[in-house]
Amino acid sequence: NGLTFFGDDSYWRDGNTGGTNLMSLVDDGDDGRLRIYENGATSVDLDANSQFIFNEQGLDRNFRVESDGNSAMLFVDAGTNRVGLGTTGPSSTLDVNGNARIRNIPTTTSSSTTPLYVDASGNVFKKNSTFNSGVNGFNILPSGMIMQWGTITNVPLNQSFNTVTFPTAFPNACRNVQATIHRNAAISGTVAIVIRNVSNTGCQIAGDHDTSTSTGNINWFAIGF
Repeated sequence: NGLTFFGDDSYWRDGNTGGTNLMSLVDDGDDGRLRIYENGATSVDLDANSQFIFNEQGLDRNFRVESDGNSAMLFVDAGTNRVGLGTTGPSSTLDVNGNARIRNIPTTTSSSTTPLYVDASGNVFKKNSTFNSGVNGFNILPSGMIMQWGTITNVPLNQSFNTVTFPTAFPNACRNVQATIHRNAAISGTVAIVIRNVSNTGCQIAGDHDTSTSTGNINWFAIGF
């Protein structure tokens, strides 16, 4: 019942002072170093001067950290080389059982339209929205959805088709194209829009007015991904 002081390195050995080391507490540059041994070889090395190492021998020895409400808050499965958060049975290199949040993901200028982009080195980036505000422009959203728009100016409304090349090609598919006729002067009669040959890179649009001498602008809008 009291204090105990040791003035030098201390070793705990199996059976007697000549036995196999079980644990040691030594001085490492005026810092403490605690080592726990397995069959005489270091298994746990807690060195306040450099690093903390668990399972130094690389044996099938799992590592588990409990929290107040989770007995497997952190679990390293040594036999499968996997890490679990909230699970003792991780099925991937990192297995999270619960919500996950990644902060401060860097952005990328890659042409990829996916919300998260992984480069050839395995680095993860988030995709910023790309916006082109031109008369013929587009907006690439982080979700991968692309909206595009443009104007065909002063075209005859006589069913003649006009070729539209999208400002940027849809990587996967164009899902829909809409168009309207715009004229500064009043227009009467029947007016129609015909859209055909829609592809990832463009389409053809014709305006039709029963007075075929009319001209106007055709504003179009396309959406895809």
